[in-house]
This record gives sequence, C-alpha cells and structure tokens, in this order.
Amino acid sequence: SPSAPAPPIYKGTIHDWYYRVDGREIGPVTRDKLLSLLERGQLPPTTPVRYMDGPWQPANKVISFKR
Repeated sequence: SPSAPAPPIYKGTIHDWYYRVDGREIGPVTRDKLLSLLERGQLPPTTPVRYMDGPWQPANKVISFKR
C-alpha cells in the first residue's frame, strides 16, 4: 500500500544504477543487472548510464562496465 514505509536507502548500494532507453530513465537497478543487459546485447554499449545522482555517460565509458 502507498502508506507502507519506503525501504531504507543506503548511500552507494549496488542498486543505485540507472539507464536510459528511448529517452526514458529506468532504475534503480543493480550493477549486475545492468551488466548482464549490456553483455547479452540487450542494451547497446553506448547506453547512457549513471550511478546515483552522478552524470549520465555511455556505459562503455564507465569503469564498472568495461571488459
């Protein structure tokens, strides 16, 4: 229900990744989830991603997703 308390937010959790598809922001998701989408080719390597409130940048420029 809407009155249920929100889960606690821990700064810097691995769930704080966002990505953009067709101009829509999707997230938060885990780093592993985002990585698997990129590795399976479901998202292009240039997909804009950001961590928490950080800047948007292409996934292939983000150190966490380089292979």
